[in-house]
Amino acid sequence: MKQKISIEQLGELNKIGRERYQDRWMWKDGIDFIDGSFIDVIGINTFDRFMKGDKNIPLKYYPLVNIGQMIEFLDDSEYQGYWDFAIRIDAGREGSFYPTSDELRDALWKPVKEKLNKESKT
Repeated sequence: MKQKISIEQLGELNKIGRERYQDRWMWKDGIDFIDGSFIDVIGINTFDRFMKGDKNIPLKYYPLVNIGQMIEFLDDSEYQGYWDFAIRIDAGREGSFYPTSDELRDALWKPVKEKLNKESKT
């Protein structure tokens, strides 16, 4: 059961979408930098630090949003117009059904991605 989006799904965001994603989910609660420590291919411990406003932060440092965070995002008054996806999920098959977590995650990601990628915030 996967409740978070994938790095591949993050790659679907355009430049504007990535900036908005960062503003919403990376730079919150006064956080203005991200530290990342990992072992590179030759075994040397590498340390990366990215500051708020840095360009081209690798997607592996982005937090992966979950189903609840996407519902909260779509439920914000600014984004109310995108909340109608729930009707389409139910009408997508004959009769009622309970979507799997993957189906729900992907159904939520589509309007979130569309709203983040829009040229205008309105």
